[in-house]
Amino acid sequence: MNTSTSDAQQGMGGFLGWVERSGNKLPDPVFLFFWLIVGLVAISVMASLSGVSALHPTKLDPATGAQQVITATSLLSAENIARLWVDMPKTFTHFHPLGYVLVVML
Repeated sequence: MNTSTSDAQQGMGGFLGWVERSGNKLPDPVFLFFWLIVGLVAISVMASLSGVSALHPTKLDPATGAQQVITATSLLSAENIARLWVDMPKTFTHFHPLGYVLVVML
């Protein structure tokens, strides 16, 4: 009997074996990020429609002196979509690790 095979089969049990089996069941990371983005957009739309707001912890309203109130806005609003397209080149060019990732991918 081959001892290396039996050792490898025994090593697949336990916590690390469970981690590996669970990790293999996950979808591709691109799809994970895609679904997380879709979920975040849906949450922003629901928060905007329901009028969710919060108090800013450090900024004060200059008119009243009270804490500034921040209201939720939808990521699908015209203003946010326009800002996405206008700021996208600046975001990509100023994110320095992206350059290293592209070089490594090449």
